[in-house]
Amino acid sequence: MNGRASKRRPGRPRVVDRPGFLAKWAEVGPLVLRGEISHGEAARRLGCGFATVLRLIRQAQGQDGRPGRSA
Repeated sequence: MNGRASKRRPGRPRVVDRPGFLAKWAEVGPLVLRGEISHGEAARRLGCGFATVLRLIRQAQGQDGRPGRSA
């Protein structure tokens, strides 16, 4: 096994690893947290699912219940 193979994660890539996603979340996150846009609108702007937005919001509010984990 080469060094590259050991660094790959099995399964679906994490949404937060998409290029530019965290920059988009930095813009959209505060809007949805303040209630200025809906969860659905946030999902459309981010190009992800509604459940992902809910998970990101829980993490931003510190209610995820899974320390050390991210979306």
